[in-house]
Amino acid sequence: MKINNAMFIVILAALYIAFNYKSLRVKSVLIGVAAFILPIAVYALNVYLQTGNPVFPFYNNVFKSEFFELGSGLDARWGPESVLQGLIWPIYGMFDTTRTSGPTPCSGAYSSATCSTMAPRAATGARITG
Repeated sequence: MKINNAMFIVILAALYIAFNYKSLRVKSVLIGVAAFILPIAVYALNVYLQTGNPVFPFYNNVFKSEFFELGSGLDARWGPESVLQGLIWPIYGMFDTTRTSGPTPCSGAYSSATCSTMAPRAATGARITG
């Protein structure tokens, strides 16, 4: 698992807890949290011992590792430039592909697929159920 996908695990775990909180036991939740944190902690400790930054190369402006330039670690060439663009990013990305990916012939394919999947659900008012 890539470390930047950890946020999806947190969201899914929160949803699971929200829908099943009556049948959960504290011991089960603690085991789940430990199983989630342990692999990340091992990786973070190893990277910290080598570079001085547990999330290297990100947040180097906080940890100031000598192995990477200081800065936020964000690449300003890609992604939305404002909050409004972020909210409508799948639609915006279909028409302006310069900030969605490199110069490939399929730059807007992901945005098109996302919008075509979500549009029928939005039009019918369908709810997503688990």
